[in-house]
Amino acid sequence: METSVTLQRAIELACLETIGRKTETMLLDDAAGRVLATNLASKVDDPRFDNSAMDGWAVRAADCKAEGTTLSIIGTSKAGGEAPPEVSTGGACRIMTG
Repeated sequence: METSVTLQRAIELACLETIGRKTETMLLDDAAGRVLATNLASKVDDPRFDNSAMDGWAVRAADCKAEGTTLSIIGTSKAGGEAPPEVSTGGACRIMTG
């Protein structure tokens, strides 16, 4: 067995092994670690709304210019929930993206 080969030789060796293209139908529970023979797409979006990977705060930029500014929490906006409250001067709204 060769222990050090060129890229070209590695490709040649890999091509010597045939890759089976036989497919089989099985239950999803039995499919862990397997490879799909065709593309799979969901019929529904999940999550059902646009989301991002970070929670945060909605604030007014003008309120955050001075160091040490204190803002009042006026509410929370949850992913997929009702529209958030309008952020007025001195306020901050918690944003939970889900």
